[in-house]
Amino acid sequence: MVSPVGSLAWNDVLDLAATLSGVARVRGRFLAYGASSDVPGAKVPPERDGHLSERTTALARAGLYNFLAASFGEPPTDEHVGALCESGAIPLLVSKGIGGDGLRTWGKAVRPDRLAFELSAAYSQAFLRPHPQRSPLLASDYIQPAPPLEAVAAMSLSHGPAAEAVEAAYREAGLVVGGDGPIAPQHLSVELQFMHHCAACEAAAWGDGDPGRAGLWRRRQSRFLSNHLRQWAGGLADGLTRAEAHPYYRALADLTVRFLSADSLELAQPDLVPTG
Repeated sequence: MVSPVGSLAWNDVLDLAATLSGVARVRGRFLAYGASSDVPGAKVPPERDGHLSERTTALARAGLYNFLAASFGEPPTDEHVGALCESGAIPLLVSKGIGGDGLRTWGKAVRPDRLAFELSAAYSQAFLRPHPQRSPLLASDYIQPAPPLEAVAAMSLSHGPAAEAVEAAYREAGLVVGGDGPIAPQHLSVELQFMHHCAACEAAAWGDGDPGRAGLWRRRQSRFLSNHLRQWAGGLADGLTRAEAHPYYRALADLTVRFLSADSLELAQPDLVPTG
């Protein structure tokens, strides 16, 4: 597949997924709603798997979405940072051109014994602490006008057009936001986790030998990328660059934007989107 400028070649996506998928596990933010859905990552006997390539690709994509969702969901734990170091993730990102000179320079100087503290502080500085250069992780801060000040106090996390739109997509797929504590449905980590869930369900469908159901999950992913994630991920990346945020989080945003672009192309492949 030929990738546009700012995207990733598909082989690079697979390389990154192979390294990053096991670094961290996203915390559960969804609960089943209504009808039962596929079981992400379900094991399928090899003789039943007539779509091994498609299933493998979907699992790789799910793994990369999982890593990104976990990375943006909360400050990194010691376990996360330890796995990040052991995986060789930072040199791999540099080798793929992710994060530019900032990540390359930082990667050469980073002290592993200080990495957990440094990245936790960087996460708080970039996303949590109230200051003019903070880069919020909510879609509503990028794709809809800010509400009047007097309305902010009365607005819950689930209110507003951006939240309502993503919640509708979640419900259509059989999910509602819940699980480990309150979090806005339009938070970047939740939107990425939704893509992780859908890609894992696609993989399960391929493993079951059901291309029709796999196609349904692929179409959900394609719509969500077009209607939600790609509408604002670039704005977040631009904000982190303007704020001169920590090189690692600038690199993660860079990776996210490039991966979403490449994934949109992959999901649009007509020979992989069954209509049955």
